[in-house]
Amino acid sequence: MANQEVFFVMRSDEAVKEGGDSIQVATYCRRLEKLGYVCHIVPFAVTMSFPRSAIVHLVNIDRIFDFLYAAHRARQCILVASPIHHDSALVRQMRESVPSRGLRRIVDRRFPETVREYLAFMVRSILRPPMPTRSRLGAMLGSARLLWRPWRSAGSVLARCDRVFVLADGERRALMRDTGWSGTNAALTPNAVELPAQVELMDWEDREPVILIVGRVEPRKRILEVAQQAHRAGIPIRVVGGVGSDPVYADEFRRLASSSNFVHWDGPRPHAEVLNIFGSHRVVLNLSWAEVQSLVDLEASLCGCAVVATPAGHSAEWLPESVEVLDSFDVTEGLLTAKARTTGPRPRANYAATWESTVAVIDMAYQDAVARKGRSEA
Repeated sequence: MANQEVFFVMRSDEAVKEGGDSIQVATYCRRLEKLGYVCHIVPFAVTMSFPRSAIVHLVNIDRIFDFLYAAHRARQCILVASPIHHDSALVRQMRESVPSRGLRRIVDRRFPETVREYLAFMVRSILRPPMPTRSRLGAMLGSARLLWRPWRSAGSVLARCDRVFVLADGERRALMRDTGWSGTNAALTPNAVELPAQVELMDWEDREPVILIVGRVEPRKRILEVAQQAHRAGIPIRVVGGVGSDPVYADEFRRLASSSNFVHWDGPRPHAEVLNIFGSHRVVLNLSWAEVQSLVDLEASLCGCAVVATPAGHSAEWLPESVEVLDSFDVTEGLLTAKARTTGPRPRANYAATWESTVAVIDMAYQDAVARKGRSEA
């Protein structure tokens, strides 16, 4: 659509902390702009505003108060959403299980997730930026109303969106459970992977049988716990990824990796190199507490790896022949299953989704919404 503006509302830290959501939205923008849209990536801020004629595309419902605040600011606009939602029951299980320290431990263990997120929302968006005192007070008072049944309010926002783009049907079901949303205005828009021509995919017989783990070294990914159990059991693993925001957790992992004969850590690697690493291994293990549509699972599968994953994500929905889902979050079970899979047959990854097909769904939803708004205002 020629010159139709689209504002993607992202995390406030999107510019400094790249994740799967930023890759997803950047890909949308590149392809939508070829169709004539004018795309803007907007980090969340309580002072943001949008032209009445714009499409506002909300991203990341799990930052629930950002999501509700942004929806209020965009109430005069066409509204759509990509929730990228982690099942609330699994997030609670993670909070109860992940070791935390100091004030964070008190907040994680003693307060509901909504209170934790509201405190984070206040710090990220209101208390920390250099805002005038009057603006800060206004934002604090204006956001207080969001505390009343926020997830039910989020369900109401989803209901009034012209379209809700979900990465998997499992995500839609989790949203329905957590928010009371009916799910009737959902559209499936799975992520895709474009493997460069230079990626080297080795024959199965020539691949490394060492268990591969790719991701940031942080509590949500459980990489330290996997490394500790691999060391105790004498099971070789290879970890590729940088460290997250918990320095104590990262330091403990560094010490183990430097002293263990069974834990090899590459540190962070360029994306092209990671794809080649996938192409040289047989099995990838993903024991993360919370996922929606894991980019690691998807890329690993398309590079010919078998994937062993926890029940946290929905990878098996799209890749049933290459992703094996564990019955539990047990680390020992995950390692033993992955080890056994190194001697199994080469998996097949039949994956039909492309960025073209996903963006075509988004484009059609945008066009329908603009036409509907035009008729209502005529």
